[in-house]
Amino acid sequence: MNSSQQNWNDQDLLTDILTQEKHLLSVYSTSITESSSDGLRDVLFGNYHAVAGDQLSVFKEMNAKGFYPVKDAPPADICSAVAAADGLAQTLPV
Repeated sequence: MNSSQQNWNDQDLLTDILTQEKHLLSVYSTSITESSSDGLRDVLFGNYHAVAGDQLSVFKEMNAKGFYPVKDAPPADICSAVAAADGLAQTLPV
């Protein structure tokens, strides 16, 4: 461990881990869409899902410690967002 990391607190460490997990998800997502081998895609999907689980665990830990607070959306806002997404999906070509 280098000297700059010795002073990191829990929030700094968890934020760094969360950022890295999000980056990994982005890399796996791009890799999945650009691969043509079924075997490779299967491996990438498995890795993607594992990293997504890790990312969720880190997020939940941060949320529990008050480092990443979230506010639940009102049910009406959720319904509006779902309706907007459904409407958008209808405009996409099949």
